[in-house]
Amino acid sequence: MPEPANNGPWWQGLLKYGLVPIVLALIALYQANRIEAIKYDTALAVKQARAASTKELEEIGTRLDRAQLALEEKIETSRVSIEQGQLELAQSRFDAEEKARRDAILQQYAPDLLSGDPTAVEVAVAILLVTYPEDAKEIIDTVASAKGPQAQLALQPQIDLASEVQAATGPWIVVVANDSEYQDTASYPSRLADFDYSFAIYTIGGYFVTAVGPFPSRLDAERARIPVRSEVSKGAYLIDLSKSCPYRDFRTMPSGPGYYECSLRGPLGN
Repeated sequence: MPEPANNGPWWQGLLKYGLVPIVLALIALYQANRIEAIKYDTALAVKQARAASTKELEEIGTRLDRAQLALEEKIETSRVSIEQGQLELAQSRFDAEEKARRDAILQQYAPDLLSGDPTAVEVAVAILLVTYPEDAKEIIDTVASAKGPQAQLALQPQIDLASEVQAATGPWIVVVANDSEYQDTASYPSRLADFDYSFAIYTIGGYFVTAVGPFPSRLDAERARIPVRSEVSKGAYLIDLSKSCPYRDFRTMPSGPGYYECSLRGPLGN
């Protein structure tokens, strides 16, 4: 049996038939396609990675925004709570100071009121009516009640007089601003909307006076002035309407809440 012919290395056949250029061209084409495929796969992977990174960054940003909003809400809640606590503390301090003042008045004038000396009683009552017109009745009544029915009977004329003076005092308002023109008061209604107190505008001393109230007593007005000073006007002050605006007529205006026109001498004509 004859041996198969030895045709030599495989590439000699390519050389013999002139196929080398074709093979090289095919190899080059394959390599080029492979490179393009690698480029495509790489670009796709990069794009996907970027998309994933972008989405992840967006999610992180969203979480950070939510965390920031939650933090801001907590800060605002804490701020409001702190301010409310400060207002309550200020009002508690005011109440304590008022009680101490009342106790001091009782200690100062009780001996004269109970002395039985008409002159001493008259002087003590006069000082109380001038200095504490709203408190005088309660002070005299407290002193008389503590001493007994006889003292109550003896001081009844003074109690009745103090009651008349008290009725002629007030109501009180807490003044927020004074403006020369009515239209200048337009910003205050919205600023006062957060308060539970009513407010009104009065013409006092040639000005349009925006005020919170009225309040039946000076003590109530003083307590109300604490938050008003904190939130609206640091220069808020009190006015006794019985002195500054005893007679008043309400005037409706085309815009705004309208105002009370005040008079010291008697009712105003419409």
